[in-house]
Amino acid sequence: MRLRPATDSDDTAASRFETDLVISAIHQYCGQDFSGYSLKSIQRLLENILYDEELTHLSELIPKIVHQEKFQRSIIDKLTVSYSQLFRDPDLFLQLKKHILPLFSSYPRISLWVAGCATGEEAYSLAILLEEAGLLDHSQIYASDISAKALAAAASGTLKFNLTDLDEQRYLASGGSKSLADYFSSTPDPVLNKRLLSRIIFERHDLANQASFISAQLVLCRNVFIYFDRDLQNKVLALLLNSMTSRGYLAVGIEESIGFCSNIEKLELVSRKAGLYQKRSLRKL
Repeated sequence: MRLRPATDSDDTAASRFETDLVISAIHQYCGQDFSGYSLKSIQRLLENILYDEELTHLSELIPKIVHQEKFQRSIIDKLTVSYSQLFRDPDLFLQLKKHILPLFSSYPRISLWVAGCATGEEAYSLAILLEEAGLLDHSQIYASDISAKALAAAASGTLKFNLTDLDEQRYLASGGSKSLADYFSSTPDPVLNKRLLSRIIFERHDLANQASFISAQLVLCRNVFIYFDRDLQNKVLALLLNSMTSRGYLAVGIEESIGFCSNIEKLELVSRKAGLYQKRSLRKL
């Protein structure tokens, strides 16, 4: 009997099968469930690991996951994207400075959550914004991420790179009134001012598998939804809504769309350009 030649669909099925095996092994031996992540995103990240490990097939990762403790500890960090910038997307921060933070000025305590904080630059940006608005002393920023490695870097307050003219431009476009250099030490590496850093609590938290732990007036969960499949996006949005006070605000990535999520009717769009939403009051639902 002649065997039919392999097709692209066969390769796709085999790749999906291997991906599922690897995800199952990670869940069993590392305690982390990636089953709700976008297939395209998780396969791309696994391909990067294959390249780093000089392997050919995804299934070759399984013995490492099962038998190598060092690899077990590192794979979660390798499967998360820890990229951030100071004042990334200035339109959002300008909206916060002009329209949202003034509303918070009468609150005795302000809670803000940066979900998926990566290496911390977004939390640092919020702290600077609050300082310039005179609100830092009665504010608490919670910054969370699934990656212990990224959290350790964020908690240090240390930037990976020196401040650049582009950083300064984004800060000024966000309504900054001083200079970014005023908030960071200059040697040997830029480190966030201790006063600002002290207002940030860094917590390991898995949006996909852990419950809400906060009630916040503002939640930033930016460029995170793109890594989840539809079901997990619905689940995470429900968690974020449960983490927001009535009429609280949610910011997502400007390239992300949550309009198809099952709970979207609980939010009203404030600014598409800034990716900013406000939670509807209960009486309007």
